[in-house]
Amino acid sequence: MLPQSLKGLRDEKNVVWVCQKCNSAKGARRPREWYTITQGLCGAKYGVPRIAEGKYLKLVYRIVREKGLLNLSVQDLKAQVCPKCDFGTMCVNEESMGNPSPPCLDGVVTFCLRELVTEDQ
Repeated sequence: MLPQSLKGLRDEKNVVWVCQKCNSAKGARRPREWYTITQGLCGAKYGVPRIAEGKYLKLVYRIVREKGLLNLSVQDLKAQVCPKCDFGTMCVNEESMGNPSPPCLDGVVTFCLRELVTEDQ
């Protein structure tokens, strides 16, 4: 689900079975990123298959908990994550800049993975 090129974890919690066509189409994109690109924000909110959604949310929870960000307010997350998030262009295109949207989960978890790797090195 979270590409290894973006520091995605190398364990079974980061894997969901999909057909080769879907896997190739998603490539090195994150789940919400791919759904937003292909189906817009509505698709990213409502188009993700339930089994993938559940597994993804558990993975996100684990990573965000390990980083200690669970108790931050939305304003604190905006201040800490938004400046380092790589979805700026997407937020502008989807007119969601400054407002939490489905790709924000991908942005937060990518931020956490990058920060965890930095701390480990």
